Amino acid sequence: MRLLFPLLSLITAVTAIAVSRVQPDADHAVCRYGGCRYEQLMNTMEERGASASGLAALLQEDSSNPLMWSSYGEYLAERGDVAQATLAFQQAEATGGGLAPVLTRVANFAFTHDQRAMGLRVTPRILEQTAEYDEILFSYLEMPGAATSELLGSAIPAAPRPARAWLAWIRDHADPRDVVSTWQWMQRANLTDEKSAVDTVRVLWANKAYDDARIVWTAYAGSDGNTPGNLLANDRFERAPQNTPFDWDLSARPGVEYARHDGLAVKFDGTQNLTDAGVVQQAIVTPGSYLFRAEVSAASLRTDQGLFFQITDADDPSRLTVQTAPVIGTTDRTPLDVGVRVPAETRVLRIRLLRNASLRFDNKLSGTLQVHHVELVPLVDPAPAVASASKHRS
Repeated sequence: MRLLFPLLSLITAVTAIAVSRVQPDADHAVCRYGGCRYEQLMNTMEERGASASGLAALLQEDSSNPLMWSSYGEYLAERGDVAQATLAFQQAEATGGGLAPVLTRVANFAFTHDQRAMGLRVTPRILEQTAEYDEILFSYLEMPGAATSELLGSAIPAAPRPARAWLAWIRDHADPRDVVSTWQWMQRANLTDEKSAVDTVRVLWANKAYDDARIVWTAYAGSDGNTPGNLLANDRFERAPQNTPFDWDLSARPGVEYARHDGLAVKFDGTQNLTDAGVVQQAIVTPGSYLFRAEVSAASLRTDQGLFFQITDADDPSRLTVQTAPVIGTTDRTPLDVGVRVPAETRVLRIRLLRNASLRFDNKLSGTLQVHHVELVPLVDPAPAVASASKHRS
């Protein structure tokens, strides 16, 4: 008996050396009963390719390895054994539920093999950990099978980073109604910020979803910034413009400076024969009659071409283009009025401060235009005349 244990040890050592030398297949009896080392099995599969028996042997060596369960599941799925692959990925989730790379492999299998419930279960855990897999996960969520409203707060967790990333995704990939519903959910959950609001409004506006853009902006800002009865926001330039279509766009132009005091001072330094002063706002309208009025004053506006406000259909200027009288030289505060008749096809008006290019030698514009107040107000159309019928008396 005392010789038995040394003999068994010797046999084990010799077997191990032999196994190390011959590099047996994973389905060899020695490996099936645990006689092969983990690194041997890995080396064998790297040289000869993965096999069900090889992966099973690896799992026998390390059954708590979620990466091996994922590889086993992918192997089974490739061969059409979805039922067994599902069980393998469930083990991967159970053993590596905190690892985003593992959960992403689970999600890839789930969403591509009609296991949507599994995919929706692991998606929020991935999104809460990292932004690395956002694009692939969001593309899966946009596949047919669930309304956007059903994803919010479940597959899309109520956390700032994943929620804002999802909003950015659907702005480019989904119907504007889904964008609005996502925004409203985010606002209820206190997940919005100015950047997400501005970016969302701009994308909706660019896609001509004007009313949806207004819903988002007023929900974020609390109002559209308009004085009651006036369709133009920030009509006296009392605050710095916000970077949305619902406020002034004071885009930088060579030779132009802006200053907010008693309205907006637009200063020209005499270096440019400019045609666009960079003062723009847009307004959502309905068909009907409107009055545009700008109260302005001027100081030493030189050259032959004055400044005027132009109002056009923002989508198609051929439908509607009108403009005020031009201002030049030095003038006291005066109103510039023009009537605007909005046709049925027009949805948005664009108001701009422009100037025609001068053909003179001294064509550079200098001086200051002070814009004190601007408004666009609807007018009540007169009721159609009702013809009175006189009765014929015989």
